[in-house]
Amino acid sequence: MLMLIFLLQFPPSEQDWKEIASQFQQVWDFPNCLGALDGKHINIHPPSQEEPLYLNYRHTHSIVLMAVANTKYEFVYADVDATGRDEVDEIWKKSALGKILENGNANIPKPAILPNSHCKLPFVLVGNHTFPLKSYLMRPYPSTNKSVTKRVFSYRLLRAQKVVQNAFGILESKFNILNKTFTFVPKKVKDIVMACVSLHNLLCKHDTKQYLPPGYVECETKDGLIIPGSWRARPHDHHIYPELLPLQQLRYNKLEGENSLRIALGVYFMSGGAINQQKCIM
Repeated sequence: MLMLIFLLQFPPSEQDWKEIASQFQQVWDFPNCLGALDGKHINIHPPSQEEPLYLNYRHTHSIVLMAVANTKYEFVYADVDATGRDEVDEIWKKSALGKILENGNANIPKPAILPNSHCKLPFVLVGNHTFPLKSYLMRPYPSTNKSVTKRVFSYRLLRAQKVVQNAFGILESKFNILNKTFTFVPKKVKDIVMACVSLHNLLCKHDTKQYLPPGYVECETKDGLIIPGSWRARPHDHHIYPELLPLQQLRYNKLEGENSLRIALGVYFMSGGAINQQKCIM
């Protein structure tokens, strides 16, 4: 665990957060973004007396890998502290990241003015429908919402959040052991998962051309068309190497639509922060 914390440099310094946010603005046009958040279940055979603790919503047994990625597909945060039984709110509360963000101890930069705007907004993480809406964590609106502004917001957020989907995809495709059902004790499985994450970061940083050759990750055309990365062309039998199970989505809370930060970002994406690619959903 100490090795992992050292390699991930957690929590990042304020300057590190700013650099991550700068890259998200440059590459994915999402301002003040601290990283993209997602999680996956890692299948295990738990000790018989602890089976209920690890039973997930698909009735298999697992531990949960939750991680935040930057635009270079490196994990700036990762943990495996939750079990399959935990719901997303509980997973978030157990995580070191959730704790320091709730307590305000994460070295987060002060709110900054958005490009092409006079609007000053705080820095946030971007997640999908899986995660709760927080002052520091944005999630999309429900897919049933018909408002153009809200549809554009959700498109822009999920566009940036694809970074972590690709990071997990790369991790799975390079380390097939993660797709198997582990028979070791949970503590040893956690060490193996963390070692894979650390090696992934090391290879992303120091052997990019070999580890991430051209076309390996998803890219986007000027018209917003997504070209799938070759990591999706999994050469192995899906029955032997099934894809990692995603976290269960949270039910939509009707009150979350009143979040002022999400509203402000939606307005920004329709004005000074608009991009050509979003025309495909308007």
